[in-house]
Amino acid sequence: MTEDAFRPARTPRAHDLVYLPDRSALSAVDGSALSADAADAAAWSGGDDPVGVWVVVRRGRAGPGEVPVGIRGPARSARFAAAVLRSGIGCVVEPWGVPLPPEARPGGIAPAWDGLESFRAQAATLGARRWGPSGSVAFELVSGRPTVSRASDLDLVVDAPAPLPTAEVEELLRLADAAPCHVDIQVITPAGGFALREWATARGGRIALRTEDGVRSTVDPWAGDP
Repeated sequence: MTEDAFRPARTPRAHDLVYLPDRSALSAVDGSALSADAADAAAWSGGDDPVGVWVVVRRGRAGPGEVPVGIRGPARSARFAAAVLRSGIGCVVEPWGVPLPPEARPGGIAPAWDGLESFRAQAATLGARRWGPSGSVAFELVSGRPTVSRASDLDLVVDAPAPLPTAEVEELLRLADAAPCHVDIQVITPAGGFALREWATARGGRIALRTEDGVRSTVDPWAGDP
Protein backbone atom coordinates (compact mmCIF):
# COMPACT_ATOMS: atom_id res chain seq x y z
CA MET A 1 0.00 0.00 0.00
CA THR A 2 1.10 3.54 -0.64
CA GLU A 3 0.78 6.14 2.07
CA ASP A 4 -1.94 8.06 0.21
CA ALA A 5 -4.12 4.94 0.40
CA PHE A 6 -4.01 4.85 4.20
CA ARG A 7 -7.11 5.62 6.19
CA PRO A 8 -6.65 8.72 8.39
CA ALA A 9 -5.68 7.85 11.94
CA ARG A 10 -8.57 7.20 14.33
CA THR A 11 -9.18 5.22 17.48
CA PRO A 12 -8.40 1.64 16.43
CA ARG A 13 -10.17 -1.53 17.53
CA ALA A 14 -9.50 -5.28 17.41
CA HIS A 15 -8.56 -6.66 13.96
CA ASP A 16 -7.47 -3.25 12.64
CA LEU A 17 -3.98 -3.00 11.19
CA VAL A 18 -2.05 0.09 12.22
CA TYR A 19 1.10 1.54 10.76
CA LEU A 20 3.74 2.97 13.07
CA PRO A 21 6.12 5.39 11.33
CA ASP A 22 8.60 4.70 14.12
CA ARG A 23 8.64 1.27 15.74
CA SER A 24 10.31 2.73 18.83
CA ALA A 25 6.77 3.65 19.91
CA LEU A 26 6.27 -0.04 20.72
CA SER A 27 6.79 -1.43 24.21
CA ALA A 28 6.13 -4.65 26.06
CA VAL A 29 2.75 -4.97 27.77
CA ASP A 30 4.26 -3.99 31.11
CA GLY A 31 5.78 -0.85 29.63
CA SER A 32 9.32 -2.20 29.45
CA ALA A 33 11.41 -2.41 26.30
CA LEU A 34 10.60 -5.13 23.77
CA SER A 35 12.41 -8.42 24.15
CA ALA A 36 15.07 -9.19 21.57
CA ASP A 37 12.77 -11.70 19.86
CA ALA A 38 9.87 -9.22 19.72
CA ALA A 39 12.16 -6.52 18.36
CA ASP A 40 13.40 -8.93 15.67
CA ALA A 41 9.79 -9.76 14.71
CA ALA A 42 8.96 -6.05 14.45
CA ALA A 43 11.99 -5.50 12.23
CA TRP A 44 10.89 -8.38 9.98
CA SER A 45 7.33 -6.98 9.78
CA GLY A 46 8.73 -3.65 8.66
CA GLY A 47 10.33 -5.24 5.60
CA ASP A 48 12.23 -2.64 3.60
CA ASP A 49 11.02 0.14 5.89
CA PRO A 50 14.02 0.89 8.15
CA VAL A 51 11.97 2.31 11.03
CA GLY A 52 8.23 1.79 10.39
CA VAL A 53 6.17 -1.33 11.07
CA TRP A 54 2.67 -2.75 10.70
CA VAL A 55 1.04 -4.30 13.79
CA VAL A 56 -2.45 -5.62 14.50
CA VAL A 57 -4.74 -4.31 17.23
CA ARG A 58 -5.70 -6.94 19.78
CA ARG A 59 -8.37 -6.97 22.45
CA GLY A 60 -7.29 -6.04 25.94
CA ARG A 61 -6.37 -3.09 28.06
CA ALA A 62 -3.25 -0.98 27.84
CA GLY A 63 -1.84 1.91 29.81
CA PRO A 64 -3.03 5.51 29.54
CA GLY A 65 -2.65 6.79 25.97
CA GLU A 66 -1.73 3.31 24.69
CA VAL A 67 -3.32 0.74 22.35
CA PRO A 68 -2.81 -3.05 22.80
CA VAL A 69 -1.28 -4.57 19.66
CA GLY A 70 0.30 -7.75 18.40
CA ILE A 71 3.58 -8.06 16.50
CA ARG A 72 3.80 -10.66 13.72
CA GLY A 73 7.06 -12.35 12.86
CA PRO A 74 7.97 -14.71 10.00
CA ALA A 75 6.68 -17.82 11.79
CA ARG A 76 3.49 -18.60 13.68
CA SER A 77 5.57 -19.02 16.83
CA ALA A 78 6.81 -15.43 16.46
CA ARG A 79 3.79 -13.59 17.85
CA PHE A 80 4.24 -11.02 20.59
CA ALA A 81 1.79 -8.97 22.63
CA ALA A 82 2.82 -5.35 22.88
CA ALA A 83 1.48 -1.84 23.37
CA VAL A 84 1.93 1.33 21.37
CA LEU A 85 1.43 4.97 22.19
CA ARG A 86 -1.69 6.24 20.46
CA SER A 87 0.32 9.24 19.35
CA GLY A 88 2.72 6.87 17.57
CA ILE A 89 0.05 5.53 15.18
CA GLY A 90 0.34 6.86 11.66
CA CYS A 91 -2.76 5.32 10.13
CA VAL A 92 -5.42 2.66 10.60
CA VAL A 93 -6.75 0.08 8.14
CA GLU A 94 -10.01 -1.65 9.04
CA PRO A 95 -10.75 -5.15 7.67
CA TRP A 96 -13.19 -3.71 5.10
CA GLY A 97 -10.56 -1.19 4.09
CA VAL A 98 -7.97 -3.84 3.22
CA PRO A 99 -7.18 -3.51 -0.51
CA LEU A 100 -8.23 -6.77 -2.17
CA PRO A 101 -6.03 -7.99 -5.04
CA PRO A 102 -7.35 -6.92 -8.45
CA GLU A 103 -7.60 -10.54 -9.50
CA ALA A 104 -7.24 -13.99 -8.03
CA ARG A 105 -3.73 -15.00 -7.01
CA PRO A 106 -2.20 -17.78 -9.15
CA GLY A 107 -3.79 -21.13 -8.34
CA GLY A 108 -1.93 -23.47 -6.05
CA ILE A 109 -0.17 -20.81 -3.98
CA ALA A 110 -2.51 -21.08 -0.99
CA PRO A 111 -6.18 -22.06 -0.69
CA ALA A 112 -6.84 -18.96 1.45
CA TRP A 113 -6.40 -16.74 -1.64
CA ASP A 114 -8.94 -18.79 -3.57
CA GLY A 115 -11.29 -18.57 -0.60
CA LEU A 116 -10.99 -14.79 -0.54
CA GLU A 117 -11.68 -14.63 -4.27
CA SER A 118 -14.81 -16.79 -3.89
CA PHE A 119 -16.16 -14.46 -1.21
CA ARG A 120 -15.39 -11.38 -3.28
CA ALA A 121 -17.04 -12.88 -6.34
CA GLN A 122 -20.26 -13.34 -4.40
CA ALA A 123 -20.01 -10.21 -2.25
CA ALA A 124 -23.14 -8.79 -3.89
CA THR A 125 -25.14 -11.37 -1.98
CA LEU A 126 -24.05 -9.64 1.24
CA GLY A 127 -25.65 -6.35 0.21
CA ALA A 128 -24.15 -3.27 1.84
CA ARG A 129 -22.70 -5.19 4.79
CA ARG A 130 -19.11 -4.20 5.58
CA TRP A 131 -16.73 -7.16 5.61
CA GLY A 132 -13.11 -7.90 4.92
CA PRO A 133 -10.16 -10.15 5.71
CA SER A 134 -8.10 -10.21 8.87
CA GLY A 135 -5.29 -12.49 10.04
CA SER A 136 -2.46 -13.48 7.73
CA VAL A 137 -4.34 -12.61 4.52
CA ALA A 138 -4.99 -9.04 5.60
CA PHE A 139 -1.49 -8.62 6.95
CA GLU A 140 0.13 -9.72 3.69
CA LEU A 141 -2.16 -7.55 1.56
CA VAL A 142 -1.49 -4.44 3.64
CA SER A 143 2.15 -4.87 4.64
CA GLY A 144 3.45 -6.80 1.66
CA ARG A 145 5.19 -9.26 3.98
CA PRO A 146 4.73 -12.99 3.12
CA THR A 147 2.51 -14.40 5.86
CA VAL A 148 0.02 -16.62 3.98
CA SER A 149 0.95 -20.30 3.64
CA ARG A 150 -0.83 -23.31 2.19
CA ALA A 151 -2.03 -24.11 5.72
CA SER A 152 -3.44 -20.62 6.39
CA ASP A 153 -7.12 -20.20 7.23
CA LEU A 154 -9.15 -17.39 5.74
CA ASP A 155 -10.17 -15.10 8.60
CA LEU A 156 -13.02 -12.70 7.81
CA VAL A 157 -14.59 -9.93 9.88
CA VAL A 158 -18.20 -8.80 9.44
CA ASP A 159 -19.39 -5.48 10.83
CA ALA A 160 -22.80 -5.86 12.46
CA PRO A 161 -23.95 -2.88 14.55
CA ALA A 162 -27.41 -4.50 14.67
CA PRO A 163 -28.45 -8.19 14.82
CA LEU A 164 -27.88 -10.14 11.61
CA PRO A 165 -30.95 -11.46 9.77
CA THR A 166 -31.17 -15.27 9.77
CA ALA A 167 -31.01 -15.38 5.96
CA GLU A 168 -27.75 -13.44 5.99
CA VAL A 169 -26.21 -15.73 8.59
CA GLU A 170 -27.15 -18.76 6.50
CA GLU A 171 -25.70 -17.21 3.34
CA LEU A 172 -22.41 -16.34 5.06
CA LEU A 173 -22.05 -19.88 6.38
CA ARG A 174 -22.95 -21.32 2.96
CA LEU A 175 -20.15 -19.30 1.39
CA ALA A 176 -17.76 -20.42 4.13
CA ASP A 177 -18.64 -24.08 3.63
CA ALA A 178 -18.14 -23.79 -0.13
CA ALA A 179 -14.70 -22.18 0.16
CA PRO A 180 -11.58 -24.23 -0.67
CA CYS A 181 -10.08 -23.53 2.77
CA HIS A 182 -11.19 -23.27 6.37
CA VAL A 183 -13.01 -19.97 6.90
CA ASP A 184 -13.44 -18.34 10.30
CA ILE A 185 -15.99 -15.51 10.34
CA GLN A 186 -15.90 -13.12 13.28
CA VAL A 187 -18.80 -10.73 13.82
CA ILE A 188 -18.11 -7.33 15.39
CA THR A 189 -20.86 -5.71 17.46
CA PRO A 190 -20.87 -2.62 19.72
CA ALA A 191 -20.35 -5.00 22.68
CA GLY A 192 -17.50 -7.11 21.29
CA GLY A 193 -16.90 -9.92 18.81
CA PHE A 194 -18.08 -13.48 18.38
CA ALA A 195 -17.74 -16.46 16.03
CA LEU A 196 -20.60 -16.60 13.53
CA ARG A 197 -20.71 -20.39 13.41
CA GLU A 198 -20.92 -20.63 17.20
CA TRP A 199 -23.82 -18.16 17.15
CA ALA A 200 -25.65 -20.18 14.50
CA THR A 201 -25.07 -23.45 16.33
CA ALA A 202 -26.16 -22.05 19.71
CA ARG A 203 -29.63 -21.18 18.34
CA GLY A 204 -30.28 -18.49 20.93
CA GLY A 205 -28.18 -20.10 23.66
CA ARG A 206 -25.05 -18.73 25.26
CA ILE A 207 -21.97 -17.95 23.23
CA ALA A 208 -18.52 -16.52 23.96
CA LEU A 209 -18.32 -12.75 23.41
CA ARG A 210 -14.79 -11.39 23.22
CA THR A 211 -14.53 -7.95 24.82
CA GLU A 212 -11.77 -5.59 25.88
CA ASP A 213 -12.06 -7.07 29.39
CA GLY A 214 -11.93 -10.71 28.35
CA VAL A 215 -14.37 -13.38 27.23
CA ARG A 216 -17.93 -13.09 28.47
CA SER A 217 -20.76 -15.64 28.19
CA THR A 218 -23.89 -14.04 26.78
CA VAL A 219 -27.12 -14.77 24.95
CA ASP A 220 -27.16 -11.34 23.32
CA PRO A 221 -23.82 -10.44 21.70
CA TRP A 222 -25.16 -7.04 20.69
CA ALA A 223 -26.02 -5.97 24.22
CA GLY A 224 -23.35 -8.07 25.93
CA ASP A 225 -25.64 -8.85 28.85
CA PRO A 226 -24.96 -11.99 30.91
